[in-house]
Amino acid sequence: MHATVFTTATTMFIDPYHVGVIDNRIENRSICLQVEPATPAEGVGLYRLFKSHLDTLWRSGTSFEEWIEDSKKQKMLPENLPVLKPRQYTA
Repeated sequence: MHATVFTTATTMFIDPYHVGVIDNRIENRSICLQVEPATPAEGVGLYRLFKSHLDTLWRSGTSFEEWIEDSKKQKMLPENLPVLKPRQYTA
């Protein structure tokens, strides 16, 4: 299962996408959740939990540039791809 996540300092949009074969048909559903920072009486707020999860995935993930280089070494991509410009990351 996967989702699109867009986050800022004040809000987060989580758009999970679900697809499955039901009775020989492909069914899909997409919803969008807007989550804002909050301090619940107990536990951790959804914004903090989701943001922490996203930050962990971001730090442990592979950059697109690294993925391209690795895929080229494994000969998984055509040789005549255009040259990619390095991404400008901000802190």
